[in-house]
Amino acid sequence: ALQRRLDIVRSLFEGYFEHNDELIDPPALLDGHTLITELKLEPGPEIGAMLEAMREAQVQGTIATREDALTLARNSLSQ
Repeated sequence: ALQRRLDIVRSLFEGYFEHNDELIDPPALLDGHTLITELKLEPGPEIGAMLEAMREAQVQGTIATREDALTLARNSLSQ
């Protein structure tokens, strides 16, 4: 049981320190200005919500490209 816990802790530390850009804080696929321009939106809190949703999806691995991010944003507008 102790070894299992140690393995989990090691995995967490490795993820944070060695793969931070991939797993914890990947570079943004889009910024707010791009969302406003591409989707013809007005500045506001929904832009921040979209960016946060994109960041979460990117960390989870469900989006990986600029096009994926735009699709996610468009889908959130239609809901």
